[in-house]
Amino acid sequence: MKLKFKKRFAIITISVIGSIILMFFVFRLLFLNYAIHKISNKLKNDLGLDFSLQSSEFKGFRGLLFKNILISKLPHDTVLYSDSVFLQIKPLALLTGKCRFNKIFINNIKLDMKGDLLDKLLLTRQKIDKDTNRNIQVNYLENADRFLYNIFSKIPNEIIVDSAMLHFIRSNLKLTVYCPGFKYISQTFQGLVYLTDSINFSECKLNGFVDQSHKKMDVTLSTANKHSVSLPYIDRKWDFNVKFDTLRFIFNYLNYEDDKLSIDAYFQADNFYIQNKRIAPTPVIINNGAADIICNIGSNYIEVDSASKIAVNNFALSPYFKYSNQSGREITFRVPFYKFEADKLFKSFPVGLFTSIRDIKSTGYLSFQLNCNINLDQKDSVHFNAELNKEDFKIIHFGAANLTMMNDTFNYKVYNDDKQVRNIFIGTQNHDFVKLEEISPFLRYSVLTSEDGGFFYHKGFNEESFSNSIVQNLKEKRFARGGSTITMQLIKNIYLTRNKTISRKLEEMLIVWMIENFHLVSKERMYEVYLNIIEWGPDIYGIKQAAYYYFKKKPSELNLRESIFLASIIPSPRYFKYAFKEPGKLTEYYAWFYQRLPEIMIRRNQILPEDTIGLKPDINLTGAAKDFLVKPDSAVIDSSEIEEPVFFETR
Repeated sequence: MKLKFKKRFAIITISVIGSIILMFFVFRLLFLNYAIHKISNKLKNDLGLDFSLQSSEFKGFRGLLFKNILISKLPHDTVLYSDSVFLQIKPLALLTGKCRFNKIFINNIKLDMKGDLLDKLLLTRQKIDKDTNRNIQVNYLENADRFLYNIFSKIPNEIIVDSAMLHFIRSNLKLTVYCPGFKYISQTFQGLVYLTDSINFSECKLNGFVDQSHKKMDVTLSTANKHSVSLPYIDRKWDFNVKFDTLRFIFNYLNYEDDKLSIDAYFQADNFYIQNKRIAPTPVIINNGAADIICNIGSNYIEVDSASKIAVNNFALSPYFKYSNQSGREITFRVPFYKFEADKLFKSFPVGLFTSIRDIKSTGYLSFQLNCNINLDQKDSVHFNAELNKEDFKIIHFGAANLTMMNDTFNYKVYNDDKQVRNIFIGTQNHDFVKLEEISPFLRYSVLTSEDGGFFYHKGFNEESFSNSIVQNLKEKRFARGGSTITMQLIKNIYLTRNKTISRKLEEMLIVWMIENFHLVSKERMYEVYLNIIEWGPDIYGIKQAAYYYFKKKPSELNLRESIFLASIIPSPRYFKYAFKEPGKLTEYYAWFYQRLPEIMIRRNQILPEDTIGLKPDINLTGAAKDFLVKPDSAVIDSSEIEEPVFFETR
């Protein structure tokens, strides 16, 4: 009985398949014309493009040959042209109106892509719920699964390209990609690619493999000669000069279970060269860099698993990242507790980064951890903390920078807009230098409260300040506040360049940590140097010059009212003249200091309540500064251009 059933089922199956094949053979021209018509309408309706070809014919049972294919933007702007394209189709897919191919052979194809057309191709239309007029929440899991399916299901079993040329033009920038030949056979591919713009030219090899059934991919782009591959276009477009000897990308589809899709993306670069003024003033070279990113995607989150690793030269760490829109847009980033040999970190610094400390030699261990959580819809709820601890850690050699320099007399170079304008000798030999005990306590406490109230208690970093700066920068959608402590300001000005780069900020943090944790310079000495070098007005540096410039007084003679004023202009000293709405009267923006600072200073027992009797935001300038005051109607600036000061409540 079972045998008869199997025979009948086999006969029926063969009959159905045969009927479908016969139907396709009889009506294949209709199916073909329908598919061409569908493609033509989609190009015209979505992109405004005209599609035409000289001829189309079947070659054998499944083969299709198209000649002189032309896609143009009316009236006469050619977008794509090819002498001929041979396709070996999948008949069952064609029955549904979809084009799926087993083989593709392309002869001489040229693509001219302009910026406006690319914008249309990449444009994602925002979905709107017509009933609620609210954005429909994106389902990351469905989108990722659909994307991977479309990518791997549409790759043919065989691709051969004989001469392919791409021209991309946006404004006055042009990119040309030329491939004289490309072959993809039996899951492996190889080809030669020439990249060029008006400045750069590179010859590189492209090879790898694709496993469609298991959704795996391995792609390598490497130099085809002795010269590194230089990526064109982005240098002129975004001021990024990128070169490398080898760039490799490996993709693995891991699994889809428990409403979670997991993938593994591996990136590797050899002799990776990058130059950009926002990263570092000089080129950065990474001999060996790699990142193994394990990504989990759910319906309402994207997560980089803590099993991931990022390695630069011989140093590696495991970051964790998660973006979720389940209950508001929330970002979580952390580096779990990680202990490592200290010298391995310093030896792994890429060329071009951390020039002041790259030659440091050390023994022992360091441990690092970081936690950051930001709710983008509730910007006041920022949680941030980071720790770098030492274990049997010793610095044998400090490198190029003399980190104990502040303990002795030294020459401080003053810069204005990245140009050195003068030298200040820090020491008693300089008649403008003032010892800390010779400065009015009112001034010392006012500046301390305004700039860094926890200076004498923290180790160079104030997490509350950093969290508050993140909040303010998110609210204003710009870099409105830096959150630097006095130690950080000192290190930036004395040891580092004035270039506002990512590398300089990281180097600044490392030097601060070493000075504070090894007590290389006392807090009192750092504060003394700080008050003697900071800018207090146009070409006014140090408290002695400032006291005389504004009030014709010695630093020891400054009263509370004058001290608060001097503290208030530190964030933007060159704009001090705009602090006055009329001679002797400060604007409300600056008058706020006279209410807030004394409250905190009294609570800290820095001043007495009776010191504030009669305290008002009225300032009479008696020094040369009064000659620079201007009326508001002749010159006005937006207060948003001035970095808002912050008062640190905690000790």
